[in-house]
Amino acid sequence: MTKQKLSYEFAPTGGGTETGFNDSVTNRFDGNVAYFLAREAIQNIIDATVQKPAKAVFEMKTIKPSDLPDPKGLEAIFQACRDYKSHDKDSVKFFGYALGLFKSDASLSMFRIGDYNTCGLTGGDEDQKGAYYSLLKSVGSTSKGEGKGGSFGLGKGAYFAASILRTIFVSSVTENKDVVFQGKLRLVSHIYNGEPMQGDGSFGYSGQKPVRTVGDIPTLFRRKEVGTDIFIVGYEDSEDWKDHITKSVLNYFWNSILNGLLEVKVGNVEITAKNLEDVMGKYFVEGQLDAKDNPTPLPFFNAYKNGKVISRDFPILGKCSLHILTGDKYPNRICYMRGTGMVIQKKSHPSMKSYAGVFVCDAANKRGNEILRDMENATHDKWSHEFVKDKEDPRSKENAKNAEKEIRDFVNEVILGLVELREAESLHVPGLQKLIYLPGENESGIPIGGGALLAGEYSDEETGAETGADESTPSKKSEPVTIQDSIVTNRKDQTSGSGPDVPRKKERTGVVVIRKTKKKMGGRGTQGGRVIENIAYRTFASKGSNGEEEHIIIVRGSANVACSLSIQAGTDDAYAPVKMTSVRDEHGKAMKISDEKITDLVFDQNGLIQLRVTFDSQERYSLNVTAYEI
Repeated sequence: MTKQKLSYEFAPTGGGTETGFNDSVTNRFDGNVAYFLAREAIQNIIDATVQKPAKAVFEMKTIKPSDLPDPKGLEAIFQACRDYKSHDKDSVKFFGYALGLFKSDASLSMFRIGDYNTCGLTGGDEDQKGAYYSLLKSVGSTSKGEGKGGSFGLGKGAYFAASILRTIFVSSVTENKDVVFQGKLRLVSHIYNGEPMQGDGSFGYSGQKPVRTVGDIPTLFRRKEVGTDIFIVGYEDSEDWKDHITKSVLNYFWNSILNGLLEVKVGNVEITAKNLEDVMGKYFVEGQLDAKDNPTPLPFFNAYKNGKVISRDFPILGKCSLHILTGDKYPNRICYMRGTGMVIQKKSHPSMKSYAGVFVCDAANKRGNEILRDMENATHDKWSHEFVKDKEDPRSKENAKNAEKEIRDFVNEVILGLVELREAESLHVPGLQKLIYLPGENESGIPIGGGALLAGEYSDEETGAETGADESTPSKKSEPVTIQDSIVTNRKDQTSGSGPDVPRKKERTGVVVIRKTKKKMGGRGTQGGRVIENIAYRTFASKGSNGEEEHIIIVRGSANVACSLSIQAGTDDAYAPVKMTSVRDEHGKAMKISDEKITDLVFDQNGLIQLRVTFDSQERYSLNVTAYEI
């Protein structure tokens, strides 16, 4: 059979919209290429699994531009793109670099992502529900919810973002031994034979048809086994790619690997359930901060393996579980995943007791996993009912909203249970436990919500009001708590007839104070240093382990900002300093006290400072907190 000619082809604009260099499909993945690429590739591989475990292979090879199909034709296209967009600096720089590679025939990295135990790219040329069509013939659509074959939604832009030429080639063999091959380019509009062309083109048969005959597939891209290869031409992260891909795989697919759903090979290193813990130990250390720019899976891995498991069968979401484990250096975060085991998001839920947790929708819970999948954004790193599209079922968005509430209430309930004030060490205050934990969650690590809220309640604003305990709660151990709720200045002590100004005391049962400062004090405050505006804080008193009265102070501000704190007793209208005898952070480390301020403090990565303060008077106070820059 005579081989058909293959060529690069772009459709005419036909007077329609032209494509510029800043392509929204690829630009959304600017930054950490390995992070997005591993997530997108492996989640599609897991979705296409026909036999467990699915196997993903990441490997790099070096080629020359002349090794690519029709290199002269490709070079001419890059030249046309540069010429037509000569007014665009980004475009000129990009295509100028590409043309330099072709002219010098310099070494070029080519990154292969291969999968095995999968079904390959199913579907015909015009089968809109097939995986082939979703990956190579459409933009903004997905085949999710249609069974095997992968989703290939907007996240496929990660493949192009990873290419310095914005060019990929795809080769696949299906279970029926059918083959399909095609190149795909996301460039810019250009002039070809005097006619404006679109920037989105392909390499294959005439009419932008894929190659479905083995003999016509270029040797460089032929595949024998069932599955799919995606070749990224000119991989952007070519120097440290092994470490970056491995860390991404471990951070986001450790659960899939642990449960035998996935095996990954990066270069010559295989990662399976048997050696997962050893490989993780080479890339992460215990106690490492789970920072956004350098995340670690270890706290969550430990929580999943060794933590307490609480399961719940929800009316909407169905069966789900939360694995929770406390530890001194744990990040106070929950990572969330569907039954596939890919980490979708991490959220901070503040607690006085450090912990790590893993929320999992049961793998056998088909309905729950479908709801959560519909709630994912394009980059698969967040759940929200806002991402749910209107479907045939008008209840889908309402179900998603209810599912969100089920998850939120469940997590709050479990975290609230971590805070147990032991009677031997703490004053028993009716209703206090509900007020110690302030519900809130976000991805950045800075808690949201506030006010004197009970567990499960949310608010966007924090209030300066004080909220008393539920006095109807019976307790034999409760006793009045002396707090300072006002300051009377320029007043002599009524008992002695002389002496310094002192706070006036009032008896009240169990109060937790939660405030948000809204002072606009430009310049330097009276305590020295510029006042940090819009901090939020909460305070409460309890018995310390040595029997002394302690005040717990939790302050929220901007992450990693250095500051000092002024602690005063009273109300917003009148307050005065109180002598502090000791201050310890949440780990028990003694903090420095100077000029009636706590100095040398830094808001942690979650934007929190947590302190235990002992006052000389051994009284219990309502406190005001002011933060100053240092």
